[in-house]
Amino acid sequence: MGVWPVLRGSLWHATSIEKSAAIIDEGVIRIGDTSTYRSSHCHKMGCVSLFDFSEPLEDIASQFMNWAGWFGAQSHIRGKATVWFRIDRDAVRGAVKTVKETYKEWAANGYAQYIPFVEVGHRGPVPVSAVTGALVISCQDRSQFKMIEAGPDWQGRIAAYAATLTKLPPPSAFELAMLASTRRPQASRAAIPKSDESLTMDRPPG
Repeated sequence: MGVWPVLRGSLWHATSIEKSAAIIDEGVIRIGDTSTYRSSHCHKMGCVSLFDFSEPLEDIASQFMNWAGWFGAQSHIRGKATVWFRIDRDAVRGAVKTVKETYKEWAANGYAQYIPFVEVGHRGPVPVSAVTGALVISCQDRSQFKMIEAGPDWQGRIAAYAATLTKLPPPSAFELAMLASTRRPQASRAAIPKSDESLTMDRPPG
């Protein structure tokens, strides 16, 4: 089984190994405050950015090149793996808009940086008590992943699994430029997979 069936249908916050440790220590996922995200829709609305993979597959896959960078190609992510915190929907239901509500809000507020069909925002910081587990995914080989359930010493268990993975060299300037050049608002409809099983995490849908 690949990583996509694990991600499918759930609500997630993606981050680096380093930042995941700080989140667990502090007990809260804070609104991103780097220069990269100050122009984003979620930041402007006072929200923590989350990925919601509950929408129709065709819509999710059409934005693949815009969210796939969170598997490690984002320039600020360092280390062997990324960490995807799984959020309990019931625990945050009153603070998170649906994908459709978020899209309407985005369209009405100046079209800031945003990933349609996938991205939603949690108003204010997310308490770690709402996190049920951490999915650790290798930056080099996405078939290597492990779900670490929340609980005693889960920060240590995240680090221990990540330590078993092969470390990638940092992306070159050319690789980062290529990633940026492939980002687009919509993928070709002809390339959209017809089922969850046909969406691979190793290349764009198709």
